[in-house]
Amino acid sequence: MSYDTTGSMVGATVGDPSDERWNALIDETDLVKGASLIGRSAMVLASLADLPDVPQSYTHEYIVQGHRPGITTGGGRFYWDGAVARNRHNGGTIISPTVPAYTAQTGLAGYLDGSGETEPSAFGCFVRKIEGHGIRLEWFGWLPGELATAPAQKLLQQTRSNEGSAAHIGYTAMFPPATVRSGPLVIGSDQIIAGTSRTVILQEPGTVTMDVQPFISMAGQSNVFIFGNGMQINGQKNEARSGEGRYGLFIYGSKKVLVQDLTINAFSGDGLAVTGDAGRPSEDVRIDRVLCNFNGRNGFSVINARRATLLNCRATNTNTNGLGASANGPWAAFDIEPNEGSGYFIEDINLIGCSSEGNAGNGLQFTIPNTDSPVSVRVSGFQSRRDGSATQYGAKNGGVGFIYGGGLSPKNTMSGLIQLVGIVVDEPFGSAMRFRNWSARNAPVLIRDVTIRNVNFGVATGNINRCGVWQDSSDSMEVIEPKGNFEVDGLTVFDDNQQLIRPVWTMGIAAAPTIAKVRNVYVNRHGYPAVLPLRTKVQGGVGWSELPMVSLSSSSAIAGTDYVGQMVELTGSGGFVLPEAALASGCVFRIRNGSSGSINVTALAGGITGSTYGSYTNTGSSLTLINGQYAELWSNGSTWVLK
Repeated sequence: MSYDTTGSMVGATVGDPSDERWNALIDETDLVKGASLIGRSAMVLASLADLPDVPQSYTHEYIVQGHRPGITTGGGRFYWDGAVARNRHNGGTIISPTVPAYTAQTGLAGYLDGSGETEPSAFGCFVRKIEGHGIRLEWFGWLPGELATAPAQKLLQQTRSNEGSAAHIGYTAMFPPATVRSGPLVIGSDQIIAGTSRTVILQEPGTVTMDVQPFISMAGQSNVFIFGNGMQINGQKNEARSGEGRYGLFIYGSKKVLVQDLTINAFSGDGLAVTGDAGRPSEDVRIDRVLCNFNGRNGFSVINARRATLLNCRATNTNTNGLGASANGPWAAFDIEPNEGSGYFIEDINLIGCSSEGNAGNGLQFTIPNTDSPVSVRVSGFQSRRDGSATQYGAKNGGVGFIYGGGLSPKNTMSGLIQLVGIVVDEPFGSAMRFRNWSARNAPVLIRDVTIRNVNFGVATGNINRCGVWQDSSDSMEVIEPKGNFEVDGLTVFDDNQQLIRPVWTMGIAAAPTIAKVRNVYVNRHGYPAVLPLRTKVQGGVGWSELPMVSLSSSSAIAGTDYVGQMVELTGSGGFVLPEAALASGCVFRIRNGSSGSINVTALAGGITGSTYGSYTNTGSSLTLINGQYAELWSNGSTWVLK
């Protein structure tokens, strides 16, 4: 056998080429005569620019070395298909022979769009052979180091269903293991996107220009799957001057969305937002193992969504760029914040195993101004560490914040439930959990099995920064209305740094009572959990599964707000003052006189009823306990009832 190479044509001859048997064997069209045996003849071309000049044959395979002259990427194997309309040219997988070739990067965008097509109504194109189910960015002319906006947009366009039959529906848009500089990108329906651990999609400076413009977005789409495999999406945080937008990944009014294994860095707004227009929430969204780092307004925002789950996500180092809306915060790692009014939903939202660290705002914040829809959120296993370095709403931020958006009273009582279970807050800069202007009209909040360690990491002044859980209706920044509607059950506070002033501080006033229940609160200082004085005036009660005992000695009256629900042994002569009965309905005090003299028990407001249980000296406003005598008093919301 001898080999013959002529130009770009490669062939093989056996014996005499004039032999009729050989001529029959190499027949290119008749399968009976051997076309299936020999297969297609191959033509090797330097670039796509050579395709218009070659024979258009069904039996040829066209091996293209590069997308344009002078490069060796973006080529591949092509075949001729005379049934493909030339208006389907996309410059990557379908090539019309009558679209003028391009020879430099400046002509790439026009080539991808088919600019200059001379026979748009004709048929017949070169079609790329695709092995597997991946469509690569390089196939659309991208070269490392060059701007990828046009090829990336074309890649996404050709792998979504929005373009109908012209698209490679069901194929994966593959981003290479390299830095890909690009302007804004739009994701469509039925889209699958994949990257690698070395893929970085970098926002090109100056390409995101509008105040609310996101970098990568999907609006009104469905069936979107992003498999990052460690891919990064990086923004230009310090470029923004105003506006709350410039999201890294913007999920808007979209359904059935799965995002996995991404890192989103340095956007002036939110790293990732799940939202939608009024009446059009995003639905059935799942975000897995996504890290948002060094973003300007929030790491993650959930604004308008139904059935959204964030699993093992993490947000770190959220802080302001000092410009525009970013300067206003809240700089939270995770912000649950529906827009005010009708048609905005926070329904069936789940945060499972998520964490935060080093954010200027709260690790987790609920900003609930007013919504006509139920607020249903479940948070399980959340961990916050060293969050809250910025001052906001009158104090340092911390681990979890319950904040009223703009201090506005809800017009309606919200239904639903916000439930936090198994939360850990480690070294917050302020109090671990803070309720600020949190109306009793808000959806109920249930907090269970929480561990807090070393509040006030930044050693700020003020009691508001030194508590496990803080809420105080008497604070000057509070709107005057009933507050609370929350329950804390199971709270252990470690106080190794000696900054804790109260594990729980929840104080109502006559014009703004606090509706809350507090159960099983302990403080641990390298020993068995003990009770540190609480500061509570709540309508709901304070209690323990194991009744704590505290012995108090003072020559002045002791404020009962610190010892609700405990077994109090008084060994001094100063007396004991109950809080206002109207502000402590459901609360109980258990008091024993352990002193050698008499002890007087009085109330700030509300009388003390008589008892049929024992004989007491009781004037109706002052109860006298003699040595060894015990009294149990309950508030019914108007008076203190003596057992």
